[in-house]
Amino acid sequence: MPGALDKNCQIDIQGHLRILVTDFVKNMETKVGFRKNAKTHYEKLREERIEKIKNYQTNLKNIAASSKPKARNRTTNRGRG
Repeated sequence: MPGALDKNCQIDIQGHLRILVTDFVKNMETKVGFRKNAKTHYEKLREERIEKIKNYQTNLKNIAASSKPKARNRTTNRGRG
């Protein structure tokens, strides 16, 4: 499990120190960046996650497109059957 909440209201995330829920929420709501471009940690993580999903979907489309038989191959395969 990537993260869990213990009986003391501490979040235990793999590879990180335990942190209180209130501190975690404060950290996620902290603005990062400068003035108009400032975003919260949560917004940045969300954007990064969306970007990863888009890249993954693009890769899947590329794989699907490359695995389709080309028109040239389909015509030659019809004659061999």
